[in-house]
Amino acid sequence: MDIRNLNYSSALGMVKLHSKSDTYDLGKCFAQAIARGNDDPGHIDKIALIAMRECGKSTFVQGLSSTFNQPEILERKENDSQRHTQTLWSTKEASYVRHADLGFLNHYPARVLNAYRNGFLEQQDQGGVDLLENADKARGIDPDSFDCAVYIRGHRNEDGSSCRIAYIHATQEYAERPGFQAFLKDVSERFDPYVVNPPAPS
Repeated sequence: MDIRNLNYSSALGMVKLHSKSDTYDLGKCFAQAIARGNDDPGHIDKIALIAMRECGKSTFVQGLSSTFNQPEILERKENDSQRHTQTLWSTKEASYVRHADLGFLNHYPARVLNAYRNGFLEQQDQGGVDLLENADKARGIDPDSFDCAVYIRGHRNEDGSSCRIAYIHATQEYAERPGFQAFLKDVSERFDPYVVNPPAPS
């Protein structure tokens, strides 16, 4: 799965997000997808969160982190502008969840990117989850190394109203996890599906 070349045809789910609260709720639902299994407790799952500005990345993360059982922020790294952050949560559900926001337009402070490459999880030999915002624009990161991706973009409906569309992607192995299957089922019941109209015959 190349996170720099995602498209609707490879998405396992596509849903409409009509409000900020919908985006928040999608993040809450996503907690099921990152739940740790017992098959490989030392594995680090890599999740890409991709969206343009003002399309809900931070809201999604807020919804996700709201589900953690007594989360403990072990460390927080920020640069002077506080736009590029890395937070490590300790959670019951996923062992460790490391969230890194690498900003936009390839302006990445070296210390945050280096922390992502050589981070706490690997040093502690702990399994967990890496959630990386703007992963598709990060230099020095293999776009094929991710297990799952959530891509959110703005959309204008035929009646002129606007919403967001969330495209959910995963590798075959990740998609077979019970937690991920539960997540797909949950979002299919909670949110309006986005249906791509086939091209008109020529």
